[in-house]
Amino acid sequence: MIRSTPILLCTAWISTGCVSLHLQPQDRLASSFSTLNLNNGSDLQSRRFPAPDHVSTQKIAVKPAAPPKKSATRSAYPRGPIRVDSRQLERRRIADAALSLVGLDQIRVGQQIFPSDCSGFARAVYASRGIDIYRTKSSHAGDNGVKVIHHFTRDRRGVHRRTYPFVGDLVFFHNTYDRNGNGRDKDDPYTHVGVVDRVEDDGTVHFVHRISGGIVRQRVNLRYPDQHQRDGKIVNDFLKRRGSQRLAGQMFAQFGTVIR
Repeated sequence: MIRSTPILLCTAWISTGCVSLHLQPQDRLASSFSTLNLNNGSDLQSRRFPAPDHVSTQKIAVKPAAPPKKSATRSAYPRGPIRVDSRQLERRRIADAALSLVGLDQIRVGQQIFPSDCSGFARAVYASRGIDIYRTKSSHAGDNGVKVIHHFTRDRRGVHRRTYPFVGDLVFFHNTYDRNGNGRDKDDPYTHVGVVDRVEDDGTVHFVHRISGGIVRQRVNLRYPDQHQRDGKIVNDFLKRRGSQRLAGQMFAQFGTVIR
């Protein structure tokens, strides 16, 4: 008969929150367990053993899984209605009105025909939106149309020199012609006006205005006032004057915000 060697058998079960391992020697198994013995390799006999005097137990704690945390990311879609700034819409309409006049010779709004000059053009653009930019008490005798419009804008605290104006803003220039007739080219303030229709990221401002050749669209850039082109792109157009040419950035005076 083959001599048996004590063997440790393991029984395990899972209870709530932990795993219990019970180790029992073979020669002390409970009566409900039996071992298989080989008898000369010919038969199997069942042999029972008394219950064990001692059972060693080892407990291993298992932490329960933590609940998932709530995401701190806000929804990509805002709740409630999307608000549209009415001022931005009105500024865009003013710019579109200016663009619609490019190439025209005579401007009529309703029954009113406006003068064929830069101030008449600016007045017509705003009149198409029901705004009279000539309505000011700050003008003086002898003021030209551009100065009257500048007074109107200044009364509304809208004049500024920011690099990035609003679409629909007015743009004023100095010394575009020798208004006082003294032969000097740097003592004629507020001689030209246009309407901003687009602003690029690099500071190039597109504006519509009226010159002797008609209503056109040109550019001014306050970041590079002395450069006509930058990296092959026009950033400042020439504003023609008798006997000389100067860039729009060099003749810039102020912007004027009417829709505030």
